[in-house]
Amino acid sequence: MTAMITVTYDTDAKLFYSGTATGHVYAWQGASCIKAYKLHEGSVMGLAYASGKLLSSGSKDSLVKISKDGQVLQ
Repeated sequence: MTAMITVTYDTDAKLFYSGTATGHVYAWQGASCIKAYKLHEGSVMGLAYASGKLLSSGSKDSLVKISKDGQVLQ
């Protein structure tokens, strides 16, 4: 099992997202993982959910990425 480092909720608190030491971001609904994304090469150190659909993630790979549904926009 990989270590969760950071967590954020979506705007209506129906989903939450966790960032891990392996660079993955997981989407959760209750206790069920519904999606997993490999967004970074380093540990995900920070997450923020904004604008009702965008997730920003910062990592030890020195990158901040903006994504929507697991697809990196910037």
